[in-house]
Amino acid sequence: MGLYNPGADLAARYPEWRVIRRPLHGAYGFLVYRRRLIVIDSSAPRAEWDCTIAHEIVHLDRGDRCTLGDAVVNERLELAVARCAARRLLPSFRFADLALYGRHPQEIADELGVDLDTLRVRGDDLDDYDMAVINHRLSCEDWGAA
Repeated sequence: MGLYNPGADLAARYPEWRVIRRPLHGAYGFLVYRRRLIVIDSSAPRAEWDCTIAHEIVHLDRGDRCTLGDAVVNERLELAVARCAARRLLPSFRFADLALYGRHPQEIADELGVDLDTLRVRGDDLDDYDMAVINHRLSCEDWGAA
């Protein structure tokens, strides 16, 4: 099983979309539908760039074209998109392959090639399958269970 590559995914499934960098001062990125653009903060490091592209691809996949006018609904939409993007970037086996315990979250994010927000969202969204994969890996290494 290969690792998810947001740039390759965008090129393969949405070849008409371009990515440009601009100073955004607080936002990671956004879509401009009329121009088929993904705009990403010009100061974003590589991991943040990849995570933002993955996030915007989920919006494209879902057909999300705008905010919905309600702060609570928009927050829920963004969290659902963030969870989906985090799962694409960090499948269960990637967590299972790491010795996570006692390490700083930024160190783990760097090793996984994601930004800290994506790592946190994924860590908060572990399900029974994820835990079974992680527990199996730990039991194989005789570390006990998570």
